[in-house]
Amino acid sequence: MVSELVTNAFLHAGGPCELRILHHAGVPVAVEIVDTGGGLDQITACLRYGARRSAPEAIDSESLDLGGRGLAIVAWLSGGRCGVHTTRLSTTGQPGESVWFAIAHATDVG
Repeated sequence: MVSELVTNAFLHAGGPCELRILHHAGVPVAVEIVDTGGGLDQITACLRYGARRSAPEAIDSESLDLGGRGLAIVAWLSGGRCGVHTTRLSTTGQPGESVWFAIAHATDVG
């Protein structure tokens, strides 16, 4: 999942990006990639599409325009615990976007 988001940042944003891994007691680990790219609406649509699928095989390439299959798989693997929001890069202060997912605790996986 990290590889997919980092690859997207390099392919589509073309500028600096940051990997952030967040963990607080009692809260699932969250991973986010922050970059200076755009496309919040398209990213949100791909993540929502993947979260609604019952299995990766159900993610058909014809339902997604250019790309988006990787984001849909991230959404499916994270059980829909993912999203995108605006933020700033810590290193440069530039405005950007964060694409994130959370990893459930082993006890939360059914």
